[in-house]
Amino acid sequence: MKNFIITIPCRLNSKRFPQKLIKKVNNKEIFLHTYDKCLKVCAKEKIFILTDSEIITKICKKNNVNYVKTKKNIITGSDRISSIKNKLYAKTYINVQGDEPIINPHDIKKIINHSLKYKNITLNGYTEINLKEAKRKSIPKVVFNKKKMLVYMSRNLIPYNYSKKNLNTKYYKQVCIYAYPRQVLKFFNNKKKGLEKSEDIEILRLIENSIDVKMVKLSNKSFSIDLKSDIEKLKKIKFI
Repeated sequence: MKNFIITIPCRLNSKRFPQKLIKKVNNKEIFLHTYDKCLKVCAKEKIFILTDSEIITKICKKNNVNYVKTKKNIITGSDRISSIKNKLYAKTYINVQGDEPIINPHDIKKIINHSLKYKNITLNGYTEINLKEAKRKSIPKVVFNKKKMLVYMSRNLIPYNYSKKNLNTKYYKQVCIYAYPRQVLKFFNNKKKGLEKSEDIEILRLIENSIDVKMVKLSNKSFSIDLKSDIEKLKKIKFI
């Protein structure tokens, strides 16, 4: 059994921006840019695209990329990983979202290194953001305690500066790199409810089940492709 593998869940028909993963920037699909960043971290034998899309599997075949075909109607990337855990055996599953084409390879490596140290703890990345970015509903904001354990995550503005007097309020967003110990994947059973259903943030499923999630500080260079405007933003960045 491998110590870790990198899994890149790729759902073609996302709710907020359908077919975003196969939009081309610099003559390459978004999810292949993400894959290339993972290749800077480890050998391709440890990297797998997970998808139910025939279009994405054809692109993988054309580019000699490892993939696993999953069932349809899987509701989150984490559930997609859970669905293949008996096909791909590993102690830890590193989850990199397919819509993060400028993800920093050093950040992926940092999560992997932490996963070797905290072998039975779920890990997730975070970085500091400004108030303008924190107000975007598409961005999950993060609150954690002094031990960097996740307290809550929300698409609303948290923490809320109720008195308007705290000028030093800091805001953090989730960076979508996870490390899931194999035993934690049992909680991802393709059923969304409670806080996760309200916020549409899958890591909240673990919080509701009293599973510790340790937050790891990562760089602030990456952003996910959530909206059509993000494609135009990406085109203006030199990232290859």
